[in-house]
Amino acid sequence: MYEAELCQEGHLCGIRTTRTVMLNNPCPAGYYTGPGASALEDAYLCPAARFCSKGTSESKVSQAECLPGFYCPLGTAASLTVDGEFGEGIHMVPRAILIGRIAAKLERERAWIASVDAGAARRGLDGLRDELAWHEAREGEDRDEARLERLATAIRADEWALERWERTVAAVEERARYLKEINITVTCRADEGLPRELVDRYFQDGANLRCPNGTVSSRGSACLGECRKPPASTRPISILDPLDRRARSKGAVRDDEKEADRAADAGEEESASQRRLQDSGGGAGGSSEDKEEWTERWDTLQAFTLQPLESARVSLDFRDVPPGFEYNEHYAIVVLGSSDYVDATPGG
Repeated sequence: MYEAELCQEGHLCGIRTTRTVMLNNPCPAGYYTGPGASALEDAYLCPAARFCSKGTSESKVSQAECLPGFYCPLGTAASLTVDGEFGEGIHMVPRAILIGRIAAKLERERAWIASVDAGAARRGLDGLRDELAWHEAREGEDRDEARLERLATAIRADEWALERWERTVAAVEERARYLKEINITVTCRADEGLPRELVDRYFQDGANLRCPNGTVSSRGSACLGECRKPPASTRPISILDPLDRRARSKGAVRDDEKEADRAADAGEEESASQRRLQDSGGGAGGSSEDKEEWTERWDTLQAFTLQPLESARVSLDFRDVPPGFEYNEHYAIVVLGSSDYVDATPGG
């Protein structure tokens, strides 16, 4: 940086970085940095049970606990709204990105370390220091001030070069340890009781970090298995796909509102259809065409999908079913699984 100022934590400072450039270059969401970071390969993944927005610093990362109703694995990227809730786009950054960047850095730095003969550099520096001490001991006309200044400059340059080599060695050792750490896939203990296939399907490679519908999590949760069904829960099922229930843009909300209006209009049409069916004798003696029309319309309106690991309590209201519509003849209620189904009989 300008005037050799150390890069502030939470930022990235490449070559020729000024203070203004630094402040405009925070580390990406999902990562945090300590002081002196020059690029992404010097960053760390946001720790599990925490979330990292842009510019997260090493000293503040422990304060950003995952919010209730979500779980935050290693590398969670999120931002907060003015209401203190997660904004849109909460997700887990892929570890492979940082792993690749660190591996490339290690290859470059190790090659440079090997090209420097540190032993010879230390011996040369010792020789310059001895020569400087010899000249400093001379007095009068035998003292060469110009030579003393040149020796002092050369010593400072060699000391800086040797210090850079030692810092690089230490940084390579630290990055190598961290690379080994994040290369290990650790399974959350809280997930051990859940089917691995369902966890992977719900997780969506880190795109879905909201707890399944009907479950809650405490602040600072890191695993899907920490999302628990509350005692005596009566929370109704949402017919929205869980991936669509993340925070969305205003445009998407407006689209949802339009869709809700269309659904309401469709519901009014269905109620009118039922009244026409009953008025026309479509109960016990109604025409088969009317019954088929009624069944076809309500087949789609009353269907929804319960996503993996979601729980729900569903109440069914049969008061609007016309007389003469018999179970298993004109309608049925089923719970479908991946390869089988369970028939649910009203009142059973």
